Amino acid sequence: MRVFELLILISMSVLAFGSTPATTPTIWHGLYIYYYKDAKLLSKQSHKPILLYFYGNNCTYCDLFDQYVLENQEVVNYLNKNFIFASVNVDESGGHRFVEKFGLFGTPAFSMIYPNGKHVVYQGYKTKEQFLYILNKLKK
Repeated sequence: MRVFELLILISMSVLAFGSTPATTPTIWHGLYIYYYKDAKLLSKQSHKPILLYFYGNNCTYCDLFDQYVLENQEVVNYLNKNFIFASVNVDESGGHRFVEKFGLFGTPAFSMIYPNGKHVVYQGYKTKEQFLYILNKLKK
């Protein structure tokens, strides 16, 4: 099990027992990660777009993206400042709904979801530089 998945599972169990408010993020390498339903609420309140990251079990490129992009401090700072970050394991229960809704054909993928509900999907592995370039374009 990847470290990213383990942290999400731990946060899910904490939230399930009600000891943490629903909008409290999981913090992974400094990156604030919210549940999708909480991210939608926070997006409306903060007027920041949601960056929804899709990953899968046994996805080599997801592991590489986690390690070389999402663990990078420059990326973490940029994401925390400009977006509400959420993630979905498309191989877990309910993940198929996201695959259908966003028209995904593989992982890793991410979708920029604006407060007005419009979204843009990017699929496939991106380097740190490519990822930051895309985010900067989509932020405007």
